[in-house]
Amino acid sequence: MPRLNVEAYLVSYLKGQLMGVEVRTRVPDPRPERLVVVSRSGGGRLNRLQDRPGVQLLIYGGSEWETSELAAEVSDLMDDLNRSDAAMLDGVSLVVEESLRSDPDTQTEPDTPRWFGSYTLTTHRYE
Repeated sequence: MPRLNVEAYLVSYLKGQLMGVEVRTRVPDPRPERLVVVSRSGGGRLNRLQDRPGVQLLIYGGSEWETSELAAEVSDLMDDLNRSDAAMLDGVSLVVEESLRSDPDTQTEPDTPRWFGSYTLTTHRYE
């Protein structure tokens, strides 16, 4: 059994929780105003049964205030995975928020409000 595809798992989970927000693994063109981009940014397998992926989230929400509010909601949803029986059964046993901060997109004119979230997950599989 392969390790959990953490990007696909989080996209599905966040899509189901965030109404009116696009959740993807890449920024589409054109970019929607409210968007969360999920990508595995590192981490590695601990052993045959456990993986510890690093995940980054880019969060766009309109104004700086709206983006910060969306980032806080996403942060709460990620933390909720720590208390979810369904997440445990799906293979997510721990979620740790490493960073949540404002990170304006300077590649746009004018700079687009964006927040950055960094998480480390511990996932497992059953044999």
